[in-house]
Amino acid sequence: MMRLQPFTYLRPRELGEACAMLAEHGTEAALVAGGTDLLPKLKRQQIVARVLVGLQGIDELRETRTNGGLSIGAGTRLCELTAHPSLEGPYAALARAAGLIASPQIRNAGTLGGNLCLDTRCDYYDRPCGWREALGGCMKAGADVCRLASGGDRCWAITTSDLAPVALALEGS
Repeated sequence: MMRLQPFTYLRPRELGEACAMLAEHGTEAALVAGGTDLLPKLKRQQIVARVLVGLQGIDELRETRTNGGLSIGAGTRLCELTAHPSLEGPYAALARAAGLIASPQIRNAGTLGGNLCLDTRCDYYDRPCGWREALGGCMKAGADVCRLASGGDRCWAITTSDLAPVALALEGS
């Protein structure tokens, strides 16, 4: 059974405080909101973080504003997107796509920002650390070979963001 390594969890209440925490802890820190992508990567030791800076308590990351378009906070949970009153008309596709992601448990925890910023997936790299170490590195981890395409000169890791295609179609930024 893979277990999480020990870490310190910090709970900032505003963006400035979160930025200061990240600056203080540098490369030992990682941001976490829903954690549906980060926590498995911590278990597989693909990411090593001794400090997690939690974003759930920052209200401004969950704000939605209409401003000639629509601004949705990165901390908005996927389940909130599925029934958001501002997501109608041209934005209905975003609500529909959010409702089709994974399972209700993932939608209740996962966030818009997390889904848009998902790390790329790779059947080789996403194995436990010991397994990868036995076979050697890959391009995603800084080596010069893609283990999925032997002899390949490019990395074949892919994005699995469900919302990125819809955001692109809506000319989101």
